Amino acid sequence: MECRREHDRIPCDLRCWCESEQTTAYLKMANVSRGGCFIRTAIPFTPGDHVVVSFTTPGYQAISVEAEVVWAVTTPDMRTTMNTGMGLKFLHFVQGEQGFQGWIDC
Repeated sequence: MECRREHDRIPCDLRCWCESEQTTAYLKMANVSRGGCFIRTAIPFTPGDHVVVSFTTPGYQAISVEAEVVWAVTTPDMRTTMNTGMGLKFLHFVQGEQGFQGWIDC
């Protein structure tokens, strides 16, 4: 299977707010990269939904980024380590882009 990721994923364990037009949820981010993140949730948003993800880095930098849900897993796959959740592609930083880039490059 060919990897289509442009950026390396970095494991993390951050709480984040994920907001769409209809829903706001406080969830857990499992990994992050320059281009997006994976958020664990039993009830993921629908692929194609646009959301705003807000979180604070371990260095206390507030980050807010518009993102698109590109895929969702609603049933855990016991053959892999895939958890239920959703993959997000970052579209535009609302707040904290420089802080995010500095943190992700550490």
